[in-house]
Amino acid sequence: MTDETPFDPLERLVAYVPEYRDVYPLVLVLDAFASWLLARLNDDADADAVRRSLRFVEALAASGERHRAHVVAITVLEAVPLGSVPEDLVGPATRRLADGDARWDHEDLDPAAVHRRLLDAVPELGPLFGYALVMDDFSLFVLERAAADRSVAARAFGYVEAVHQSGSRDEAVIADWSLFAGDLAWPDELLELIGPVTRRTLDTLDLSGPLPVALLDEER
Repeated sequence: MTDETPFDPLERLVAYVPEYRDVYPLVLVLDAFASWLLARLNDDADADAVRRSLRFVEALAASGERHRAHVVAITVLEAVPLGSVPEDLVGPATRRLADGDARWDHEDLDPAAVHRRLLDAVPELGPLFGYALVMDDFSLFVLERAAADRSVAARAFGYVEAVHQSGSRDEAVIADWSLFAGDLAWPDELLELIGPVTRRTLDTLDLSGPLPVALLDEER
């Protein structure tokens, strides 16, 4: 029986390397989202996307989870002054958070799940919004942790192999560029852990330059 569940690169990332969940750069993703939202606030053509974006912010603010409220406060609300937003679009929990009256008493959030919720709530962002930011951060995390624990690199490269096998071509290109291009100095004993599909692909790529412009989201 084949698994027909769509491949989710965000969910799989923290499944392969669970310890990355604790440092997942959700603040960077939401900061990029806030800049995207701010640029569209006064454009009538984007009114529906703005409305759904603020509905997403309200859901985070109303969740009661401490870190969800925190990332909203230090990213979206700092970048998007509520005075510039039509009053009827600002939810009560968002307004309380902006006024410093939020009450936090629940467990921490799943940052990859929040990232996925953002992409589902605001499809205008595109399916890859924030992925390059996350993968650049992930590559540094893996390189640092693998010095003490080789299994981190094995699982990270296993993730990249899964992206090649089940993800989109664009997701695979971003993963390759983030982990194997640039100045990252992987020890030879770790490079031996690269999967066969990834290795065959890398042999055909010129990773000396930047990520192809077509894959650069507005957050980079």
